[in-house]
Amino acid sequence: MNGGLLRFFSLGIADQALLSMTNFMVGLLMLRRTDDVDYGLFVLAASTFLLLVGVQNSVVCGPAAVIATKKAAPERLAMIGTLMTRQFAYWIPVSLLALVGFWMAGELAFLNAMQQRVGMIGALAVLGVLLREFARELWLLYGHPRQLLWFDAAYAVLYLGAAFVMTGLAAPAAPWVLGGLGAAALVAGLSSWLAFRRMEGWPTSAYPGAMQEAWRLGRWGLLGCVVTWLHSQGFYYVVTAVRGVESVSGLAAARLLLMPVNLMVNGVGQLLLPLATQWLSTQGARAMAQRIMALSMVMLVGTLGYFVVLWLTRDWLIAEVLKRDGHGMAPILLLWGGVFGLMSLRAMAMVVLQALERFDSLTYLAVLSAAVSLLVGYFGILRFDAPGALIGLIVGEAIDLIGILWLSVREIRAKQAAAPGRISKE
Repeated sequence: MNGGLLRFFSLGIADQALLSMTNFMVGLLMLRRTDDVDYGLFVLAASTFLLLVGVQNSVVCGPAAVIATKKAAPERLAMIGTLMTRQFAYWIPVSLLALVGFWMAGELAFLNAMQQRVGMIGALAVLGVLLREFARELWLLYGHPRQLLWFDAAYAVLYLGAAFVMTGLAAPAAPWVLGGLGAAALVAGLSSWLAFRRMEGWPTSAYPGAMQEAWRLGRWGLLGCVVTWLHSQGFYYVVTAVRGVESVSGLAAARLLLMPVNLMVNGVGQLLLPLATQWLSTQGARAMAQRIMALSMVMLVGTLGYFVVLWLTRDWLIAEVLKRDGHGMAPILLLWGGVFGLMSLRAMAMVVLQALERFDSLTYLAVLSAAVSLLVGYFGILRFDAPGALIGLIVGEAIDLIGILWLSVREIRAKQAAAPGRISKE
C-alpha cells in the first residue's frame, strides 16, 4: 500500500473515529441522563435517520461513486450537481409532509405528546443530516479526506455541545437532542458544501439524464438498503411492538459500546468503493477482490481485538459507564460481538459486488437475509425476551456473508470466462 493510499485511509479512519466518539458520547449522555422511554425514542429516531441516509447513499451517492468517477471532470461535476438539486427537490416536500403527518397523528391521539414532538422535530432535522452526508460524499468522491475531517470536527463539537446542554436542561430530552443534531448537521453540511464549491467549482448547467443513470443502479441499491435496514435496525421496532419502547434501551446500550466498530467499518466501506472501481478498471476483478479481502481480514482482526478488550472490561463498563445490571447485559454484549464480527466481514466483502455493479444480486440476497433475520428474531424475542432479537441478526449476517462470497467468486469466474485473453490480468 503506497503512502498516498495509506494517508487516505488513515484520515478516513480518523474521521470515523471522531464520528464514532461523538455518537458514543451523545448516546451515553442520553443513557445516563434520561429514562428508558426517552432513550428508546431517541434510538428509534436515530435508526430512522440511518434508513433515510441509506436511501440517499443507495440512490444517489453510491451510483455516483461508481458512474461519475468514470466521467471527465466537467461531466462528473455536472452530474453531481444535478443529483444534489434533484434529490432535495424530493426530500424537502417529503419532510414537510412528515411534519404535518406527525402533528395530525398527535392531535388525533395516535401518538402521545412526546412521540409527536420527536416525530415533528425529527422530520425537520433529517434535512440537515442528509445535506451533511451528501457533502461528506463530495469530499470522499474527490479524494479530500483532510478537508472532510475539519468539517466533521466542527459538526462533532456542535452536536455534542447541543446534546450536553439539552440532556441537562430538557425533560424529555430526545426531541431537543434531535433538534440539536439537525442544526449541527445543517451548519456543518452547508459550510462543507460551500467550501467544496470554492475548491472544485460547481456546475452552471444541469446534466441531462443524471437521475436516470443513477437510478439504473440505485433502484437495486434502494431495495437492498431498505431490506438491509430492516435486518440491522428494524428489529428495534419489532422489539418495541412486542415488548415496549423501554425494552429497546438495554439492547441499544450494549450496542453503544460497539459503535466505534460499526462506524469504522462503514466509513472504510465508503472510502473503499471509489478505490475499488479504480482497481477494477486498472488491475482487473481478481486483483480488486484480493485487495478487498485482505482489507476485510484487517478489519476483522481489529474488530475482534476491540471486542476482547471490551469483554475483559465489561463489568466496569456496564456498571460504571452504562449504569446497567452486569448479569443481564453480559449475554447481550456477547451476542452483539457475534453480530459485529460478521458485519465487519460482510460490509467489506459486498464492495466487490458493488464495484462490479451487481446491485441486483446484492438486493435479492439482502431480501432473503432480512426476511430470515426478522423471522428468527421475532421468535427469539418470544422465547428469550428482547435479547432474542440478536439471534436473528446473527443468522441474517451469516446468510448475507456466505451469499456475497459465493456471488463474488461466480462473477469473477464469469468475467474470466468471457475474456480468456485477460485471465492473467484478472
